[in-house]
Amino acid sequence: MTTARSSEEDLTFLNKEELKSLYHKINTKLAKGLLNGANLEDQQENIRMLNKIAEELNRRKDFSGTVRNSEETIRP
Repeated sequence: MTTARSSEEDLTFLNKEELKSLYHKINTKLAKGLLNGANLEDQQENIRMLNKIAEELNRRKDFSGTVRNSEETIRP
């Protein structure tokens, strides 16, 4: 799916709130698909996208946590 690939490549350009919004949108689409009888194999693209978004959010969290911890260390 071209749209998902484009979105995947653009994750680094989205801010945290946009990533969260995209995550919830895809998660809702996945849930609706499963409730309507789609199997997990049909939903692999959505699942991969959710994982990519979660990884990007965690990467940013780890980075900000590292910065925060180093600032706390510098303070007297």
